[in-house]
Amino acid sequence: MRAKTFIIIGIFLSLFTISLLYFYLKTIDKEDIVPQVTKSEIRREVVFAKQTIPIHTIIDSTMVYTKPIKETEVPREALQGLGSVVGSMAQTTIEKDSPILSHQVSFKIRLAYKVPKGKRAVTLVVDKGEAVSYLVKPGDLVDVVGKFDKDFAGEELGKTIIQLAEVLAIGQQYMPRVSKGENKKGEKGEEEEEEISFETVTLAVPLEDVERLVLGINKSAQIKLALRNPKEVMEVVTRGANRYSLLGRAIYEPKPKVKVKPKPAPPKIIPEPEPKEELKKIEIYRRVSKEIVEMR
Repeated sequence: MRAKTFIIIGIFLSLFTISLLYFYLKTIDKEDIVPQVTKSEIRREVVFAKQTIPIHTIIDSTMVYTKPIKETEVPREALQGLGSVVGSMAQTTIEKDSPILSHQVSFKIRLAYKVPKGKRAVTLVVDKGEAVSYLVKPGDLVDVVGKFDKDFAGEELGKTIIQLAEVLAIGQQYMPRVSKGENKKGEKGEEEEEEISFETVTLAVPLEDVERLVLGINKSAQIKLALRNPKEVMEVVTRGANRYSLLGRAIYEPKPKVKVKPKPAPPKIIPEPEPKEELKKIEIYRRVSKEIVEMR
């Protein structure tokens, strides 16, 4: 008897629940129902060329833009996100307002194309102490400081010979691993700092500084790189440093030697010529000849 009672109560509660659900669904506003998004309505941020990009041009953010288009209209090789394009080199001419395709760009850029116009790439041999503990990265700005010996400079001297030199490469690496915290899909990510040991640093310097740098490398006892803040782009005129400025110029610098000018030689006295004594002249006639004799 009890079992039948429980069954009847269960059936009644089920019907009651179904009725409540039915009336609840009827009261829902149709506008509140979220429509199902179809694949044709999904949009992707595709990269387009803002201008005509010639072949072998390194693409920066001013040359491209993104535009959302339907997923069904996205070209097969179209790149998405600025991070997939910025910093790459055009492998062919890209027309204005056309989507950029993967085969049109490459991040494998020859170093020669990264040398700025009017500058040259020069490689220095460095160690960990000279390369700021291997913290120098491609794109950084550095100053080159040399230490010169007495035979070359007249005294031991430390002098900055190059300023605002851009680091093109460290060892064989000349492309930053992560550009501005974005991955190749344009997504923001944390930039990984990893110590990479290297023996050479390649700098971009003006041609006239190349000659000074080569001379400094050959004549200096040691070369060091001084890492700069990228926002500090003003050159500073320095006098260099020697042992006296190192220990305190005002105390230890020797007094300058005073050059004593030699006394001028006394003027030469030129004696006046003695006046010649005037002699009297007499005329002597001898027969047909005439003779003039001078007498005191």
